[in-house]
Amino acid sequence: MQLLGLAFLLDLAMSHSGQASTGADIYIFTETWLTERDMAHRAELTLPGFKLLDQPRLGRTGGGLALLIKSGLDAKKMDGGERRSFEFFEWTLRYGSNSLRIAVIYRIPYSQAHPVTTSVFFDEFITYLESIIMSPEPLLITGDFNIHVDVHTDSDASRFQDLLSSMGLQQHVDKSTHISGHTLDLMITRCSDSFLTAKPMTDYLFSDHFTVLCDLALSKPSPKNEQISYRKLKAIKIEDFKQDLSTSELCNYSPDSLNDLVECYNDTLSQVLERHAPLRSKVIRSRPLVPWFNEDIKNARREKRKAERKWRRSGKHDDMLSYKKIKNTTNRLMNEARSQYYHDFINDNSSNQKKLFAAANTLLNQRKKNTVLPPCDDKLELADRMGSYFVQKITDIGTRLDVMAQDLSTDPLLNCTLSPTPKFSKFTALSELEVRKLIEKSWS
Repeated sequence: MQLLGLAFLLDLAMSHSGQASTGADIYIFTETWLTERDMAHRAELTLPGFKLLDQPRLGRTGGGLALLIKSGLDAKKMDGGERRSFEFFEWTLRYGSNSLRIAVIYRIPYSQAHPVTTSVFFDEFITYLESIIMSPEPLLITGDFNIHVDVHTDSDASRFQDLLSSMGLQQHVDKSTHISGHTLDLMITRCSDSFLTAKPMTDYLFSDHFTVLCDLALSKPSPKNEQISYRKLKAIKIEDFKQDLSTSELCNYSPDSLNDLVECYNDTLSQVLERHAPLRSKVIRSRPLVPWFNEDIKNARREKRKAERKWRRSGKHDDMLSYKKIKNTTNRLMNEARSQYYHDFINDNSSNQKKLFAAANTLLNQRKKNTVLPPCDDKLELADRMGSYFVQKITDIGTRLDVMAQDLSTDPLLNCTLSPTPKFSKFTALSELEVRKLIEKSWS
């Protein structure tokens, strides 16, 4: 998949030098070219410890907007859609007591396939600005506007600047953001807001657009800590474990009553497991890393940055071509490493269905859902309530089926009377001996 256009990096933390650090908390993309069915591509875009919020262009290819934000940020979508001249995507991000309203804009340039003039854009954009300008949160409007704001003699650029001024807004990007040398990708705030700590900077040549980086004077979301419980199962000495089981009450003096047998089974296994692999807990900080990152990729990225710095200092076309060649090599290395990782993982776990399904869920960005039981202090009471629920459910289904059958048998549209059919009224209760036999068969 190729991402066309712009990626803003808004870093909520200041580095010691006052420049944007490389570990951004928010990434903003325009022209994602994602469709509703691109689940695998979404998974590739989603960095570990982040969540992807995107809006595809519907009905035709191209376009699309996205936010990639750290998991610690709470995001609420406020609006989104497409006008004749631009796409927009609006979210409110909250972290602790702070909040930020982000509006992402992609103005579709005039073309034969899209013959919409800038006059239409100005009419639609001013209406949109009026709808968000009074939002209570600090406001950041950003995206690819496809207007050459760096050319002061350009009539569209002058009209755009006048529009922002009349709405009490200011545009902060003053460097080239496109390979052609123009400033197309903008960051706009209210004149009264002061959360940008410095002028935005251009950085990576992501496609034919540069990334634009910026520091915001907003508190950084706290790292996500998680308490986990675990047992060191690999440390269990199998022979000692078998010895304890063989001398237990379960294997030598098992009860005759089914309820007592189940209780003895659970208690024995729990006690032996706790003796050999006691349950432990610890607090971990989420520091996810991609598993395929290796030394070759690290070195290639270092060479890419060196080539980019050389090109920027010299401005020579040959240096730019050299940089693009190294960049493509680096991307190829990362793609090959990722493919090889999953190829080896599938081969090594071909007989382990659980791990294969986990890998598939990761590739398709399917998050694991926690099983939540109803609140109840007594486990026996909870089991009885669940059993009663399903018994009542079966009774209700049977009653509805009987009513449906009765309606069908007398329906005049059928012009006939259906012959009576046997009714399924209840399940046959099992005896304790039958249940015991079933449990014993499951062990074999």
